[in-house]
Amino acid sequence: MNERACQVVEVEPDVMLTQRGYRLLTHLGYHYIFEKSSHDRRTEFWRCRRRYICKARLHTKNGIVIKVMNSHSH
Repeated sequence: MNERACQVVEVEPDVMLTQRGYRLLTHLGYHYIFEKSSHDRRTEFWRCRRRYICKARLHTKNGIVIKVMNSHSH
């Protein structure tokens, strides 16, 4: 059975643009890059900036973090 660590946190993160124009979200000291939106465009999916070594992800809705998945590996 594969269990994933999940937690719901209601915190408004900081969002800015990288030098290359990508949306960058900072949450609890970690940086996430925007990956995609849900089909209804209400939920946004973000991946850890260090994607090749880290599987951490988070979801936001209306600018608020609603779900954090996987632990950071760095």
